[in-house]
Amino acid sequence: MELNEYCQAMHYQGAETIDNGNSNPWVCYYGNGAYWTPLNLFAACDWQFSDLVRAGFNVRYVGSGRCWAINAIDYSSPSDMPLGGYCKALGYNTPALDVHNVAGWRCVGYNGVHYAIDLHAACRWLNPTLAAQGYSLVSYFNSYGDVFGIRCLAMKHS
Repeated sequence: MELNEYCQAMHYQGAETIDNGNSNPWVCYYGNGAYWTPLNLFAACDWQFSDLVRAGFNVRYVGSGRCWAINAIDYSSPSDMPLGGYCKALGYNTPALDVHNVAGWRCVGYNGVHYAIDLHAACRWLNPTLAAQGYSLVSYFNSYGDVFGIRCLAMKHS
């Protein structure tokens, strides 16, 4: 799950775990950690996979840091994530890893500026035939640090 990015999208500084005595130790913090609010893992799943939610999937937090579309059928993993072609198709030069996590991938412009990559959009671009057949495509990774293990998932909902 991209919890740090979720908290930042909610106008906090980031996400962290604290010993709060709850079953969910994740919080969104601000004020350099002086203030925090509990992080809603279900809402974070909806945010991270909002394109699936809009397509009618029932995305839920299923534990162990994982979100899943529980009404997905006809599920497959059609491709890994070669980002070079995707960056070039957008008019950029090459991909670069700015931060060592899956959200750290950037397309480098010919001007040297680094642009964030929408990994879900990259999956749709990499698998146009499946997208045309009505499959929803999203990026998936086993852990946030597995920067070379990003795959694309294709699914339809029931």
